[in-house]
Amino acid sequence: MKTIELSRRNALKVIAGSSALLAAPAILSRSYAQEGGFSVGIPGGYEKAFQTAFLDPYEQEFGIKPTPILAGTSTVEIKAQVETGKFFYDVRFSVAATGNEVLAEAGLLERIDDIDSEDVQAIYGALPEAQRRPTFLPHGLSAQVIAFQDHLDFKDYADIWDVENLPGARALRGQGKDTIEAALRSMGKRPSETASFLANEDGWKQVFARLDEIKDHVTNWWEEDSDITRLLGAREVDVTAFPHHRAMAAVQSGARIKYNYSQSMTTALGWVIPKNSPQAEAGRKFIAFCSRPDRIADFTMDVPMGPMHPDVMALLDPAFAVALPTHPNNVENIESEDVAFWHKNQGQANERFKEWLLG
Repeated sequence: MKTIELSRRNALKVIAGSSALLAAPAILSRSYAQEGGFSVGIPGGYEKAFQTAFLDPYEQEFGIKPTPILAGTSTVEIKAQVETGKFFYDVRFSVAATGNEVLAEAGLLERIDDIDSEDVQAIYGALPEAQRRPTFLPHGLSAQVIAFQDHLDFKDYADIWDVENLPGARALRGQGKDTIEAALRSMGKRPSETASFLANEDGWKQVFARLDEIKDHVTNWWEEDSDITRLLGAREVDVTAFPHHRAMAAVQSGARIKYNYSQSMTTALGWVIPKNSPQAEAGRKFIAFCSRPDRIADFTMDVPMGPMHPDVMALLDPAFAVALPTHPNNVENIESEDVAFWHKNQGQANERFKEWLLG
């Protein structure tokens, strides 16, 4: 599969107004449209699974070849495209629920909850009403797990902080939200307690004091999921917290790591369409196709997110399904992130974190 890469650095150049970067993707998008095609933004590490489960079957059924664009996790890419009118991709896969809140509030996304598809509506119908968003269709649930080399044993987040009894190279995400949540877990706080704990300045001070305890023992502040997956596989890092589906996929690929769902916080990942995307209708049709239970099941076998469609679990091997966060055996160990809190506070959390990290 030939995948066009859109890196975080390039996205920042778009914001800065780089005419060269703006022109080339616009030409590519027009070319796709002339051929009846469209482009799909996907995160790194999903390329092979996405091709097998979605792109190839779509081309076989409709005779249209979607073009994959390798995208980062930052919402800045979508913001840049909408504001400049230069679109790198027409539909975006695997945006976090908090990212959707930011983009939707700014009016940067198309409505997709009215897609005429039984499968799309089945996914929306299975969600609690408070979690339904008109611009966001969840395709999978990602749970933060504690992942570590197979000769070690980390039972919870407090163990990550226990550098005296459990020595080794730590890695934490170089981003405020996830690392602050990790610190809170190590303090025994649940995701549902995040908002109340950080309701005043004293709570923030306690979190960063907790991070002070481990800062000198962190050998890598990673940003992209694919980066930490590689570091774990190369045994350059002993323990971290990162998405369960990346851990499961790494194990399937031969990485000698273990992981557990202790104190696990979940994030919904889903589809969005950038506002005024020139191929929005094609994107809606593609989302409907990719929401079929058999397509989700195929993708889940390679990228094992917790499926959101209620009919998918029955299509999976029971021995495989039991390891997913949405399996009945695991739901008691997971808890959803506070999307409303992080929508309002992620900006200040990142600023505080950057200042602390550089201090």
